[in-house]
Amino acid sequence: MSQLLNISHALRVPPVFLLAPIGRPHDQLDLVNLSDTFAGMTVAEFDAWISGETDGAYRWRNLTERTERSQLEAMRELIASLRERRRLTIIVAIEAELTPASEVTTEPALWDTTQEQLAEANQRIQQLTTYLADTGWDLEGWAK
Repeated sequence: MSQLLNISHALRVPPVFLLAPIGRPHDQLDLVNLSDTFAGMTVAEFDAWISGETDGAYRWRNLTERTERSQLEAMRELIASLRERRRLTIIVAIEAELTPASEVTTEPALWDTTQEQLAEANQRIQQLTTYLADTGWDLEGWAK
């Protein structure tokens, strides 16, 4: 596995590109020594399964598997939302620094959506952290 990941990283491609012909998504997966549970799985289904997509072409076998994938997807979204919040916070700081004191008001301009986007990001981060914490994830220090 480590060799696969090292080669994939060196080639700057996702590991799935080395495992399956992604350019032919409807082909049957053709990897030797896989268990019978992979029989009939298409490349698209394999890609969805290996990347943990809950809404991909792969058919989840049971509710537990789907729940675990939903949690993984929520964690990925949380990480992206935290990055977006950092980006928006920097933009707000830059905008504040560039705005002359004479133009500073308590009301945002109609065209200024950065604060709204930041509020939405904060709301989504709160939703995701609540969901993940309720499912047992230890998120101490994550949403800072």
